[in-house]
Amino acid sequence: MTYRCSHCGATQEALPTVPALPALRHALSVRNPAAERVVGVALGTLEGDVRVWATASGLADVPPLGGIPAPSLWDRDATRVLEDATLTQLRELALELDALLPERAAVDEGLARSSRATERRPYERRRDELEGRRLALVRARREASAALTRAIHESLVIHTRRGPTSLSALFRAATGGQEMPTGTGECAAPRLLSAMNAAGAEPLALAEATWPTGRTDPLEALVAPCAERCAPILGSLLCRC
Repeated sequence: MTYRCSHCGATQEALPTVPALPALRHALSVRNPAAERVVGVALGTLEGDVRVWATASGLADVPPLGGIPAPSLWDRDATRVLEDATLTQLRELALELDALLPERAAVDEGLARSSRATERRPYERRRDELEGRRLALVRARREASAALTRAIHESLVIHTRRGPTSLSALFRAATGGQEMPTGTGECAAPRLLSAMNAAGAEPLALAEATWPTGRTDPLEALVAPCAERCAPILGSLLCRC
C-alpha cells in the first residue's frame, strides 16, 4: 500500500508489519477495559536503539501496552473553556425546547376541539409561532455543536518530519480542501507516527489489530489504516521532506 505526501507529492510505501508482530502480540494480551478498539504498535530507531511505541484508538484511557505511549492528539485543556460553555448553552437550549411542549400540547388540544375556522385561527397562529421557535432552537443547538467540533478540530496538532502542524490543515491539503471527519487523528497509526516524529525517531515497522480479539495470534486480527481518516495524512507523516 502507498500513500501520497501532501507537502511534496512523493509516494510513500506503507511500513512493514512483520517486525512489529511480537510487540503487537504482547499488546493484544493486555486486558482491554473499553469496548472493541484498534491497538497499534510501531518500531523505530531512536538514538541508535530500536524502541517500541504503542497506543489504541479512541479517547478512552489506554493501559500500559509494553511500549512508549502515543497519546491522543486532543489536548482537552486547550478547548475545555469552550467545551464547558457549549455544554452549558446546549443544556439551556434543551430546557427551552422542553418548555415549549406543554403549550404546544394545549394548542393541539384546542385545535382538536375547534371546528370553525374563526375558532381555529388563533390556535393555528400560535402553533406556527411555537414551531418557528422550536426550529430556531434546534438550529442554534446544531450550530453550537458544529462550532465546538470546528474548534476542537482546529486545536489538534500532529507531528510530521517537518515539525508540528495543524491536523485539519494537513487533511485539507491532502484532500483538496475537504473538511476532516470527526475522529481523524485518533486512530492508532497517526498517533504512533506523530509520536515518533515528535521524538525524532526513524520508523521501521507498524502493525494494527482489533482488540480484544480472543486470539493470541495478531495475524488473525490485523487491520489496515482506515481509508477515510488515516490514508489521506499518512503520506505526510511518513515522508522525509
